[in-house]
Amino acid sequence: MPKKASRNLYEVTCRVNGKKYHFYGKTLHEAESKRKTFKERSERAPLSLAGYTLCEWVTAWLEAVKADIAPQTYTSYHYELEKYIANAQIGAVPLMDLTPIMFRNYWQTLLDRGLSPRTVSYIHTITSAALKQAVFDGALISNPLLAVKRPKQPRREAKALNPGQIHALEAVVDNEMFLRLIHVALATGMRRGELQGLTWKDVDLTAGTVSVNQSVIRKDGREVISTALKTKSSRRTISIDARTVAVLYAQHAYCQRLMLQNQWNELRYVFPREDGSPLKQNYISKRFSQYCHSARLEGFTFHSLRHTHATALVKAGIHFKIIQARLGHSSFLVTMDTYSHVSPGEDRPAADVMAKFL
Repeated sequence: MPKKASRNLYEVTCRVNGKKYHFYGKTLHEAESKRKTFKERSERAPLSLAGYTLCEWVTAWLEAVKADIAPQTYTSYHYELEKYIANAQIGAVPLMDLTPIMFRNYWQTLLDRGLSPRTVSYIHTITSAALKQAVFDGALISNPLLAVKRPKQPRREAKALNPGQIHALEAVVDNEMFLRLIHVALATGMRRGELQGLTWKDVDLTAGTVSVNQSVIRKDGREVISTALKTKSSRRTISIDARTVAVLYAQHAYCQRLMLQNQWNELRYVFPREDGSPLKQNYISKRFSQYCHSARLEGFTFHSLRHTHATALVKAGIHFKIIQARLGHSSFLVTMDTYSHVSPGEDRPAADVMAKFL
């Protein structure tokens, strides 16, 4: 039975899971409307009664998906969610109180602070995945981020070296092992971490192949070997040419000398430090940047060697599926989207066909 809680308010109640809830309104209709909304919400999203905040939910969600994602992906998710969601003002908002306008305003605030559209879009994607799970689990009726557009990202074309720039770069490299590292990166399109983790058991110089089975990643501030690669497609075998085979034979001889000099227990990594451990990420990036500066090649990074490999294959007319396999992209569409701009005018034969047809 409804009753007046005071001179100005009406009170109605209901029980859900044995707990009594009270609703107030200036009119009986208002109080009953609040009760009706609450009951409908509790039926559609029963877990919403727990009152999770956004911070609590994304933290729990991340731990739940940890076993299903690569370690480097978990590290990336954890960093972004902790810094920009859990420890931000929006993290204290209960899930059921989140609205699209809150996220629109917050994304704009992050952009105004200087975060790139790419970073904000990434935060949007991760947060939306967590809220999607909240809907499935019954902690939320609908995902508010479905009504929020990701920040528009300017298209970033892959930056690749041309043959002249490659020769200029090689001319200033004064370290023979680093020169061989650059060559293998260009010849295979492997990622930096994959080259760091490459072992001799994954190199078949007779067959002329290199297999990617592990990578060096950063975890808890340290570089570690991970066999949980970025995607399923990252685990692959790449054919190499005769010159690259010769380069790797030279690298093998170098590693054997290094092993004898430093008394290693085994010959393991293809590109090792003096103690036999993999080269460090910072060393590779910094050394490459120094060489590019010496060759007056500004704006290139070690990752540009991977782009150079892919760009050369596209220009040579190699099918995108083959390029996808060599690069270890998770999707054919990723390869197409990244490199389809490389050779404008390749549709000229199509124009010629239509000219004859018409």
